[in-house]
Amino acid sequence: MSIRLGTSGSARSDINVTPFIDIALVLLILFMVMMPLADRGYAVTTAAARPTSGQRSQPLEIELRRDGQVTLGGILVPAARLPAALASALAGIEERRARLRIADERPYTEVTDLLDLIRRSGTSRISLDLGQSAERRP
Repeated sequence: MSIRLGTSGSARSDINVTPFIDIALVLLILFMVMMPLADRGYAVTTAAARPTSGQRSQPLEIELRRDGQVTLGGILVPAARLPAALASALAGIEERRARLRIADERPYTEVTDLLDLIRRSGTSRISLDLGQSAERRP
Protein backbone atom coordinates (compact mmCIF):
# COMPACT_ATOMS: atom_id res chain seq x y z
CA MET A 1 0.00 0.00 0.00
CA SER A 2 1.25 3.44 -0.77
CA ILE A 3 0.31 6.71 0.78
CA ARG A 4 0.35 9.90 -1.18
CA LEU A 5 0.05 13.19 0.55
CA GLY A 6 -2.05 15.63 -1.35
CA THR A 7 -1.65 19.37 -1.46
CA SER A 8 -4.33 19.83 1.15
CA GLY A 9 -2.33 17.80 3.68
CA SER A 10 -4.83 14.90 3.94
CA ALA A 11 -3.61 11.33 3.54
CA ARG A 12 -4.75 9.42 0.44
CA SER A 13 -4.28 5.68 0.21
CA ASP A 14 -4.05 3.76 -3.08
CA ILE A 15 -3.78 0.01 -3.47
CA ASN A 16 -0.65 -1.08 -5.27
CA VAL A 17 -1.91 -3.45 -8.01
CA THR A 18 1.52 -4.51 -9.28
CA PRO A 19 1.76 -7.64 -7.03
CA PHE A 20 -1.77 -8.62 -8.03
CA ILE A 21 -0.91 -8.39 -11.74
CA ASP A 22 2.29 -10.38 -11.16
CA ILE A 23 0.38 -13.21 -9.47
CA ALA A 24 -2.30 -13.20 -12.16
CA LEU A 25 0.34 -13.49 -14.92
CA VAL A 26 2.13 -16.34 -13.13
CA LEU A 27 -1.16 -18.23 -12.72
CA LEU A 28 -2.02 -17.61 -16.37
CA ILE A 29 1.31 -19.05 -17.48
CA LEU A 30 0.88 -22.06 -15.17
CA PHE A 31 -2.57 -22.81 -16.57
CA MET A 32 -1.32 -22.41 -20.14
CA VAL A 33 1.45 -24.93 -19.48
CA MET A 34 -0.76 -27.41 -17.55
CA MET A 35 -3.79 -27.50 -19.88
CA PRO A 36 -2.14 -29.58 -22.65
CA LEU A 37 -1.09 -32.09 -19.97
CA ALA A 38 -4.62 -32.29 -18.56
CA ASP A 39 -6.13 -33.33 -21.91
CA ARG A 40 -4.73 -36.83 -21.60
CA GLY A 41 -7.40 -39.40 -20.86
CA TYR A 42 -7.30 -42.27 -18.43
CA ALA A 43 -8.30 -45.79 -19.33
CA VAL A 44 -11.26 -46.89 -17.22
CA THR A 45 -12.68 -50.37 -17.31
CA THR A 46 -16.35 -50.66 -16.50
CA ALA A 47 -18.37 -53.70 -15.61
CA ALA A 48 -20.13 -55.38 -18.49
CA ALA A 49 -23.89 -55.23 -18.40
CA ARG A 50 -25.60 -58.53 -17.68
CA PRO A 51 -28.31 -59.47 -20.09
CA THR A 52 -31.63 -59.47 -18.30
CA SER A 53 -34.61 -61.58 -19.07
CA GLY A 54 -36.95 -58.60 -19.02
CA GLN A 55 -38.04 -58.06 -15.45
CA ARG A 56 -36.19 -58.37 -12.20
CA SER A 57 -37.37 -60.98 -9.77
CA GLN A 58 -39.50 -59.67 -6.95
CA PRO A 59 -37.94 -59.60 -3.48
CA LEU A 60 -39.20 -61.86 -0.74
CA GLU A 61 -41.83 -60.00 1.30
CA ILE A 62 -41.22 -60.37 5.04
CA GLU A 63 -43.40 -58.63 7.60
CA LEU A 64 -43.00 -58.16 11.33
CA ARG A 65 -46.51 -57.48 12.63
CA ARG A 66 -47.63 -55.53 15.67
CA ASP A 67 -48.27 -58.71 17.63
CA GLY A 68 -44.68 -59.94 16.94
CA GLN A 69 -45.64 -62.55 14.36
CA VAL A 70 -43.65 -62.86 11.14
CA THR A 71 -45.10 -63.51 7.70
CA LEU A 72 -43.21 -64.63 4.60
CA GLY A 73 -44.96 -63.68 1.40
CA GLY A 74 -48.21 -63.18 3.32
CA ILE A 75 -48.07 -66.60 5.05
CA LEU A 76 -47.74 -66.67 8.83
CA VAL A 77 -44.62 -68.58 9.94
CA PRO A 78 -44.03 -69.76 13.54
CA ALA A 79 -40.81 -68.48 15.16
CA ALA A 80 -39.36 -72.00 15.48
CA ARG A 81 -39.65 -72.63 11.72
CA LEU A 82 -38.53 -69.18 10.62
CA PRO A 83 -34.83 -69.93 9.76
CA ALA A 84 -35.73 -72.96 7.63
CA ALA A 85 -38.62 -71.15 5.96
CA LEU A 86 -36.39 -68.18 5.12
CA ALA A 87 -33.71 -70.39 3.60
CA SER A 88 -36.19 -72.31 1.45
CA ALA A 89 -38.04 -69.15 0.34
CA LEU A 90 -34.83 -67.35 -0.65
CA ALA A 91 -33.53 -70.38 -2.53
CA GLY A 92 -36.12 -69.78 -5.26
CA ILE A 93 -35.18 -66.11 -5.76
CA GLU A 94 -32.38 -65.41 -8.21
CA GLU A 95 -31.17 -62.10 -6.75
CA ARG A 96 -31.81 -63.12 -3.12
CA ARG A 97 -33.38 -59.80 -2.13
CA ALA A 98 -35.80 -59.30 0.72
CA ARG A 99 -38.18 -56.50 1.72
CA LEU A 100 -38.90 -56.25 5.44
CA ARG A 101 -42.01 -54.40 6.59
CA ILE A 102 -41.95 -53.49 10.25
CA ALA A 103 -45.08 -52.45 12.11
CA ASP A 104 -45.01 -49.44 14.38
CA GLU A 105 -43.90 -49.82 17.98
CA ARG A 106 -41.84 -52.99 17.65
CA PRO A 107 -38.85 -53.26 20.03
CA TYR A 108 -35.47 -52.45 18.51
CA THR A 109 -33.88 -55.72 19.64
CA GLU A 110 -36.65 -57.72 17.98
CA VAL A 111 -36.08 -55.92 14.68
CA THR A 112 -32.29 -56.35 14.80
CA ASP A 113 -32.64 -60.04 15.66
CA LEU A 114 -34.91 -60.53 12.65
CA LEU A 115 -32.49 -58.59 10.41
CA ASP A 116 -29.61 -60.79 11.57
CA LEU A 117 -31.66 -63.90 10.86
CA ILE A 118 -32.48 -62.64 7.35
CA ARG A 119 -28.82 -61.84 6.67
CA ARG A 120 -27.68 -65.25 7.88
CA SER A 121 -30.20 -66.91 5.56
CA GLY A 122 -28.22 -65.62 2.58
CA THR A 123 -29.84 -62.42 1.34
CA SER A 124 -27.75 -60.06 -0.74
CA ARG A 125 -29.94 -56.99 -0.08
CA ILE A 126 -32.58 -56.07 2.47
CA SER A 127 -34.88 -53.10 2.08
CA LEU A 128 -36.86 -51.75 5.03
CA ASP A 129 -40.41 -50.39 5.05
CA LEU A 130 -40.90 -48.84 8.46
CA GLY A 131 -44.32 -48.26 9.92
CA GLN A 132 -46.28 -49.55 6.94
CA SER A 133 -47.73 -52.79 8.12
CA ALA A 134 -50.09 -54.64 5.78
CA GLU A 135 -52.66 -54.58 8.59
CA ARG A 136 -53.15 -50.83 8.05
CA ARG A 137 -52.80 -50.56 4.27
CA PRO A 138 -56.01 -50.21 2.25
